[in-house]
Amino acid sequence: MTENGWSLEGEYLKKKDLQFKIKLTTVDQEEFVKIANLIKEDWNSIGAEVTIEAVPKENIDKDIISPRNYEALLYGEIIGYDVDPFAFWHSSQREAPGVNIANYANRKVDQLLEDARKTADPNIRTQKYKEFQQYLYDDLPAIFLYNPTYTYPIYKKIKGFELQKIVLPSDRFINIANWYIKTQKKLFK
Repeated sequence: MTENGWSLEGEYLKKKDLQFKIKLTTVDQEEFVKIANLIKEDWNSIGAEVTIEAVPKENIDKDIISPRNYEALLYGEIIGYDVDPFAFWHSSQREAPGVNIANYANRKVDQLLEDARKTADPNIRTQKYKEFQQYLYDDLPAIFLYNPTYTYPIYKKIKGFELQKIVLPSDRFINIANWYIKTQKKLFK
């Protein structure tokens, strides 16, 4: 039994005759709603009662994230080209307009993130981020479900294509001006 009175009985989470109820909020987009329903099924299977609230994309920030108006939130983050996770995990970012939506606070993590920002040495920065990741793994302030993979097949005949870091789907066209297909010159009469 936990200190708040909940216990795991068989496969179900119970507190006397009460049932665990939670609202899972997500963006009203097909991918997020499908995943929310899968989570709901899993949580229902262990006795939790889950309701899903799908919020329009244009309202999610002002109505849900900024005021921290959620019990559980299914949301995606795009880190960008610079993998600096400061905005998502430093305790100073717990209040809006910060995006530490897990409300995570750990002084050691804060120091690692600050130190990583101060160095220009990529090796030191990488080491700080590895230490940060270990704390995140140990503390588990959020559950990371998946990282979408984008597959971009390209026809063999296309030359000049160089795969660079793809953060956004549009990045696959960054060097499109260099693409070409070798052809034979023909004289038309």
